[in-house]
Amino acid sequence: MTLTLIVGREGSGKTTFVNDVYMLANRKCTYLRQKPVVRPYIPVSKIPNFDPSQLPFWKIYEENGTAGTVKLGGTLAGKVTEGLTEGQRSLVLFELICQRAKDCSDLLIALDEPFAFGVHEEFVPYIIDRLSQLSRNHNIILVMNDRLGEVKSLANNTITLSDACNRFVRVNGQEQVDCEKIIHAVSMGGSYTFSKSTSALLKLFFNAEVKSNQSIWKIFFFASLFFSLFILGLWNTDEENDPMLLVTAGLISYICVVPYLLSLVEWRNAIQQETDALLQDSQGKIKILKLVLILVIAVIVSLMEFGVLNAFIDHLSGVKFW
Repeated sequence: MTLTLIVGREGSGKTTFVNDVYMLANRKCTYLRQKPVVRPYIPVSKIPNFDPSQLPFWKIYEENGTAGTVKLGGTLAGKVTEGLTEGQRSLVLFELICQRAKDCSDLLIALDEPFAFGVHEEFVPYIIDRLSQLSRNHNIILVMNDRLGEVKSLANNTITLSDACNRFVRVNGQEQVDCEKIIHAVSMGGSYTFSKSTSALLKLFFNAEVKSNQSIWKIFFFASLFFSLFILGLWNTDEENDPMLLVTAGLISYICVVPYLLSLVEWRNAIQQETDALLQDSQGKIKILKLVLILVIAVIVSLMEFGVLNAFIDHLSGVKFW
């Protein structure tokens, strides 16, 4: 097994190189990106088949009693969730990969400067130890600009990129090596096979998307608030204003639900990166679960709208109208 180090100045195309390897490997490789985007409201202790006590900073949360509730933290769709720092979040995903790859062999693991942002110097020995363990059984592609002295002793190969349009690269001191051939050479490796645990998937989905995701509860809170104001403000409205009532109630439903729907674009990107970093076993399954959740929300809000309108409009009380 080999650890291949990718180096080069800023803007030389290191991330592009790793992306090309990832695509050539048919997206089978494990891929931890720079500043990985994940769902910030996931409780760390609820991640299946993961022992957070192995993290070098986890004792802090155990001592202050928040180990069971601390979330990954970060920003998604403009909403900030308190939790781990950026560096801690990277270490969580790195440790997750280490733990889940422990009983496998011949994987391709791509790490794009995962420790460049917010990872404290005191965690370097932990990182070096984990990389050493991973490299015994797996092929690793590691992009690093910092702490090269510690990592270089582990590397079997060093690829140096000089500019963003790399047709040729330097490999282990040898100049003018064809970049495309190198990308093919380092893209070899197997894919991780998850244990088929539907219950674990459902449990994580419930904890993350229902229990810990405040966006859903905000939908119902604001729908209840706005519909209550709607009733109080328009209770004695004349019958000829029924069309206005229908439009207003529809707007209330739309305003309450649409921010959640707009966040789905970034949610989908987060799921992609979580899957690449072995946090999720199936994008398809979790997207289906999310679709079911969205339909449930839509039905509940429409029932609230239907009930409120029936307080004003008696002749539209049938199921057909709903």
